[in-house]
Amino acid sequence: MRILFSFLGGVLVFLGVACLVAEGLHWVIGDARGLLSLERVWNGVHAGSRDALEAALRSTLGATLWTPVGWVLALPSWLVLLVLGLPLWMLGGRTRERGGFG
Repeated sequence: MRILFSFLGGVLVFLGVACLVAEGLHWVIGDARGLLSLERVWNGVHAGSRDALEAALRSTLGATLWTPVGWVLALPSWLVLLVLGLPLWMLGGRTRERGGFG
């Protein structure tokens, strides 16, 4: 299980850093499109799946659940990915042996 947490956390951290670098490059270039929200990244990768998830959540659990999901999707993508990835990566890390002389 540790290997799965470590791998998944490492992938999320890598993607979060990549989104942070991309956002920094947009800022340096002077691109006025605003923050790279998670929703913008998701729509860029596969817009149909986000729409399908929204329709499924609205039909099964009601529209009230989509409000917090929409709030998370509006956050910067690097922030969401790093907040999810770092704890997983740390949970999957190796434990150090304590004590002993050698």
